[in-house]
Amino acid sequence: MNLRLEDTRVYLEAVEEGMRSLVLRLLKRLFGEIAEELLAKIQSLSLEQLEVLFLALLELRLRS
Repeated sequence: MNLRLEDTRVYLEAVEEGMRSLVLRLLKRLFGEIAEELLAKIQSLSLEQLEVLFLALLELRLRS
């Protein structure tokens, strides 16, 4: 059985949590404190959604 680290649930959860952390840090840097309602919504985003949000925030940051 050839199990790759990238295919494990633990790895994917760690990547997702890291991306969530980056999104939250960037949001705070751009807009200040984050409302609890928004935090809850961000917590429910999938990895793919977090990646899209991160790229959009990064582009906004680079343009400002």
